[in-house]
Amino acid sequence: MIRFEFFDDGWDFNNPNRNDLQNYLAQLELAGREKLPQMILKQSAQGRPVSCLINNPFIPWVSDVAESLKIPSAMLWELEREIIEYMSKICRPIKTIGPLFKDLKSNITSSKENAIRADFFTAENCVEWLDSKPPQSVVYISFGSIVHLKQEQIDELAHGLLLAGVLFLWVLRPPQPMESEAEPHVLPEGFLGRVGDKGKILRWAPQEEVLAHPSTACFVTHCGWNSTMEAVASGVPVVAFPRWGDQVTDAKFLVDVFKVGVRLCRGEAEGRIVTRDEVARCLTAAICGPEAAEMSENALKWKRAAEEAVAEGGSSYRNMEEFVYQVARIGGNK
Repeated sequence: MIRFEFFDDGWDFNNPNRNDLQNYLAQLELAGREKLPQMILKQSAQGRPVSCLINNPFIPWVSDVAESLKIPSAMLWELEREIIEYMSKICRPIKTIGPLFKDLKSNITSSKENAIRADFFTAENCVEWLDSKPPQSVVYISFGSIVHLKQEQIDELAHGLLLAGVLFLWVLRPPQPMESEAEPHVLPEGFLGRVGDKGKILRWAPQEEVLAHPSTACFVTHCGWNSTMEAVASGVPVVAFPRWGDQVTDAKFLVDVFKVGVRLCRGEAEGRIVTRDEVARCLTAAICGPEAAEMSENALKWKRAAEEAVAEGGSSYRNMEEFVYQVARIGGNK
């Protein structure tokens, strides 16, 4: 069983600094250090003692809470192979698991109705539209739940799609309440009329289903970590369009290490708008250019590796089993 429990972080959405991430993280820590121990002790009182706390590096104070309660803790963070191999020699062993979104290939696989979804917004139905398109013909475009592009860049992307003449499924996410200074994007005048049934605009898409669909040819992505993993594990070549942070590093891996994509830009550090000609050139290169076949072959190789890892008996499966066994053993020795 999986239970979800929440605590009030005390964040004031009327505060002028409500969009400041650093201020929010400080408030989250202030509230969490007090309330998380209370939640854990409540579980213990109800006969469900917590055997391990798992967190990520963005909320390191959770490890302090675990230590104060004398509970083992683990850090969830998918590192590059070389880093894992080196760190495993100088500290405790690191267990690699994932891709976390992949279905477990097992004789006891749960039905889709019981699957856990983590969409930020309600996804619109687009599978029937994809079903009507030829195999490997559709460009999927999405920049995730945080990135908000300038209107000028949206214009260039739209004209680039027209120049390339490709079928496309484009997620144009509306601004969220926390994006108080962002304006809704507007498509160029006459764009939808020229596109007709060759394109479809969505506010949000069921990304895992789109990437797994046989009609999807490539993924124009901001290269956030979730999108990067989903693209690689689904066997879909990418057009890398990073903005900032780890997205730039992820794009480097996708293009130069995994060799499953082409680079549309190098991030906001370039300080420019990518032109429609560049957009069209990269789309063509990813779908039917001289290197398209090699990128597609490499992408399918990574897809097979991901499926083998999460299959029953695979490396991810075994590592998770061993991790659970270790936690249970430690808990039994208290």
